Amino acid sequence: VLIGGVKWAWSPFGRMFRRRKRNEGIRQRLLRLTEAEKQLLRYYVAHGTRTNTLRVDDGVVQGLAAGGIIYRAASMGNLVEGFAFNIGDVAWDVVNSDPAILMGTTDVYRTDQRERQRW
Repeated sequence: VLIGGVKWAWSPFGRMFRRRKRNEGIRQRLLRLTEAEKQLLRYYVAHGTRTNTLRVDDGVVQGLAAGGIIYRAASMGNLVEGFAFNIGDVAWDVVNSDPAILMGTTDVYRTDQRERQRW
C-alpha cells in the first residue's frame, strides 16, 4: 500500500519530467533542421496555419513526424495529394517566437496540396 501511494504521488512529477524532456528534445531538433525540413515548416509560418497537406510517403515528412515536430492530424487523405499534418504546440511556439530558426539557403516553402480546378 505504501509503495502504491508513493508511486501515485510521484506519477504527476514523472509525467512533468517526461514532457519537459520531450519538449527540450523538440527545441534542440529545431536547431538542427535541414533545408528541406525548413521549407516544410515555413509553410505553417507563411500562411499562419497549423495544418499543411503533405505526402505520407515522404522521408522528410516522416522525419519531422518521428521527431514530434509535426503529426498526422487526419486519417482521411490519399497517397497522391497527401494527408493533413499539423505542427505541434512546442514547434509552433518556437518557430513563431524565433523565425530565424527557419532561415536557410532558400526562402521557399512547401506543401504537397495540388491546385484544384475551379469550374
